[in-house]
Amino acid sequence: MAENSIESKDGFVKVKILNNGLEAAINVTQAVGGGKEPTIDTAHEAMKEEGIVYGIDTDILRDVFNDYLFDEDVVVAYGKPAKDGKDGEIKYYVDLKVELKPREDEKGNVNYKDIRLIQNVTKGQKLVEVIPPVPGEEGRTVTGANITPAAGKVQKLPMGLNTEPSKDNPNVLIASIDGNAKIIKGDLVQVDEFFTVDGNIDFKTGNLDYNGSLFIKGDIKAGFEVRTKNDLEINGLVEDAKVYAKGNIIIKNGFLGRGNGIIEAGGDVVLKFCENQNIKAKGSIIVGESVLHSNLQSGSKIEVKGKKGAIVGGTTIATRGLIVKELGNYQETKTEVIVGISQEIMKKIKEIDEEIKENEGNLDNIKKAIYTLCKKRVSGKGLKEKEVNLLGKLQKLQDQIPHLQKNLEEKKSKVEEELKNYADVTIDVLSKVYPGSKITIQNCKKTVTKETGRVRFKVVDMEIKELSY
Repeated sequence: MAENSIESKDGFVKVKILNNGLEAAINVTQAVGGGKEPTIDTAHEAMKEEGIVYGIDTDILRDVFNDYLFDEDVVVAYGKPAKDGKDGEIKYYVDLKVELKPREDEKGNVNYKDIRLIQNVTKGQKLVEVIPPVPGEEGRTVTGANITPAAGKVQKLPMGLNTEPSKDNPNVLIASIDGNAKIIKGDLVQVDEFFTVDGNIDFKTGNLDYNGSLFIKGDIKAGFEVRTKNDLEINGLVEDAKVYAKGNIIIKNGFLGRGNGIIEAGGDVVLKFCENQNIKAKGSIIVGESVLHSNLQSGSKIEVKGKKGAIVGGTTIATRGLIVKELGNYQETKTEVIVGISQEIMKKIKEIDEEIKENEGNLDNIKKAIYTLCKKRVSGKGLKEKEVNLLGKLQKLQDQIPHLQKNLEEKKSKVEEELKNYADVTIDVLSKVYPGSKITIQNCKKTVTKETGRVRFKVVDMEIKELSY
């Protein structure tokens, strides 16, 4: 009997730490031979000896003993994983992706001339913002040790040429000039003052509207529109297009079409030739060869004095004078030139004249209304209270209008005085002027009736004279 007896052994609990300290498991071994059975307290003591102090799930621990989950590893404690920080981000406030395709509106209509080739930005405009990384959260192992989270990556401000941090927020990148924003070297944001179009302005590029200066290596095709805030240089030809620049416009070739084009500049316009087109410039207009059947208007001078420097047909207006090699042609094509008249001043005078005329009409109507009311009053019918008040207002207006007219006449005189600044302007013809040429200098007019060689036209004693020089 003694040889077959089983040795008495108490049950026990073995603890294992798993998953880099984020889990703790117990394995319960039952007693044998009448030994002492392990209990929940036994498990707690075993875990305490192993340093398990965090994340103990008492419900699972209870189930181990209630359900006799012995001789197997059962996870009864869970740590808290660290939550890594979130990387910082770069937020773009302008779309820097260049997609050369026509734009489509909400209704599905496609404008084949509206292709966003340029990303216009203005000085001080917000381009990019760096969003700081979000801090992570610490974790804990089942033994109570802290787990340090990985920090989020800090993004650098992608500062390229002509950009700078905002004074209000150093994490914000702004444009330091007007121009075209783009990405270079993979991630840097840069603003260019000058933008170059390698070819033509056509359906590949669409219309252009640019905040800086623009250089076009090719032509501007008919039906397209180009606008720029500064200067514009065109290496090719301009067809029946609309071209606007607040600065100067230089066209290496010419401006040719069917009269449907327009060039307007806030500065000077320089080009090789102009045929059947329209040009307006606040500055000078300088043409290398000829101007044929075109309308030119300059707030300064016009020069057409190259080898073929002729103006034939159309109307040419130059506030401060004109120099041309040949005016008109042997076919006596009607050619009109006007100098010494500021279009801006004439516009002011016209507006004043219209206001004076309007006041005269108002005064006439007021007098008629006053006469009608007074006639009614003396007829014995009398006036109603509203009519009495109206009569008083009309009489006040009748007294005010002459004062208004006087002020307008004085204003007109001052504006007309400005025309004296252009009293000495001339039209200089370097080679020939032909019959059919109509000349206006300020308020004086002259029609050329015979071919004349080198001559200067100038107002002398209120008459246009032909002077040699």
